[in-house]
Parts: sequence; C-alpha cells; structure tokens
Amino acid sequence: MPEEKGESKDPLDSAPNSDVVPENEKIEMTPGLDDKTEVSVDFDEEEVKTEDGTFEIPLVDETELALEQEMESTKDLSDRLLRLQAEFDNYRKRMDQRFSAATQYASEGILLKLLDVFDNLERSLQADFESNPETMMNGVQAIHQQMKKIFIAEDVRPITSLGQKFDPYYQNSINIINDEDQPDTLVVEEYQQGYMIRDRVLRPAAVCVNRHTPPPIEEESEDKTDSDEASSEEIEVPVEEPEIKVTDEESTEEDDYTEEKGEQQ
Repeated sequence: MPEEKGESKDPLDSAPNSDVVPENEKIEMTPGLDDKTEVSVDFDEEEVKTEDGTFEIPLVDETELALEQEMESTKDLSDRLLRLQAEFDNYRKRMDQRFSAATQYASEGILLKLLDVFDNLERSLQADFESNPETMMNGVQAIHQQMKKIFIAEDVRPITSLGQKFDPYYQNSINIINDEDQPDTLVVEEYQQGYMIRDRVLRPAAVCVNRHTPPPIEEESEDKTDSDEASSEEIEVPVEEPEIKVTDEESTEEDDYTEEKGEQQ
C-alpha cells in the first residue's frame, strides 16, 4: 500500500541551531546599537593578533600622524629649495658670462664707425696735397663732418666754457689771471675742448680762469720756508758735568799710595 503523504521535514530544522536563544534567556545589547547596525574595523590581522589568539585594535596617535605629515612636507620643501638653488647658480653663471662678454666687446659698435673714418684718413694721406689742395681741403672737411655725425649718434656734445662762469665739474683750471676789468671766476681762455656724453662729463675742458683775488701762493711759501729754517736751527742744550764724590776710604788709599811711592824714591 502506498505510504500516506505527510508533512516533509527539513533536515536543517532538526539540526540544533546555535543561534536560537531560549525564550527564558535575555540578550543584553549595547545601548545605541541594534541587530541591523554594521561596524567595520580596518586593521591588519597579523599585526593585531596576540599570542593567545585574540585580537587587539591598535590606537592611532594623532601626534605621530601629524609629525609624519610635517616631515613629508619638510622633505618636499627641502627638495624644492635645492632645485631652486641649483637653478639660481646656473642663472648667475650665465649672467656672469654675458656680463664679461658685454664688457669685453662693449666698444665694438663705436669702433666699427671709427674704422670708416680711419679708412678715409688713409685715402687722404695717399693723395697729392700740392697738386690739388682745394680738393684735399674738401676731403678733410668731409671727414670732420663724418666724425660729427658719429658724435651726434652717440649723444656726445661739446661743453661751452669760453665766457662762462667757472664750474669745476665741467672745467679744469690750469691757469689763472688777474684782470679787474673782467668778472671774477670767468673763463677767459679755452686750451682744450670739453665733451659730454648724455648727462655725464666725458672730458672736462682745460681753461684759464680770471680771479680778482688770487690765492696767496708766495706768502704761504715764505711761511713754509721760515718754519723750515726754524726747525732746522740747532737748539743748544746745556750739559751739566757730573760731580765726582770721593769717599773717605778712597782718600786714605790715595794717601797711602803717595807715601809708598815717596819712600821708594
């Protein structure tokens, strides 16, 4: 006969369930946490596992963490500083090379212009002055105009000194006259032309200046000679002769010596 169909039993239901808690036992849960709360902890199992098999979660020290971050930042800044220092050293070397080259060849531009003038002067020396003096004079004037053009291009201009008041910044006085009819400190003669380059004196002018009251050069020289003679005179210093004192013992010895000498005679 067929077996009667009954309710099928799950073999798992018959197995003892370890998670099943008897009704008479109460479960104590941490306040604020329920059975649906998930707690995740990130740690290394090998590092936190102890000898007895339990696990200890290490505490993170905020001071050490901040110190490590500062050390990394300091290392980064040190590397950047070293790179900047190396770049600056290379830049300084390049600037030194450019400056030395600029100072060494600073006159190259003006010399190229003067070479044209020099070539014209050599051509003029090869010509015959006696056969055609007027043409040679025109050639020399052309060279003079060429030099003026170079001076204008380089902003070189002459200093006006004749008839002006003497200024030691622009003129160099090499002679002095005394003329009461002309103003004092007036430049009456110019021996050499002075020149300016932009706002600086390139060469001061050599001039003669009029002075109403020239400096007493002769009186100073006479005073100097008198002082030299006074210093050269010998000063006689009286020398006192030292007094020689004779003691009683020395006098008796001298008397005995004279007596002995008399007896021998």
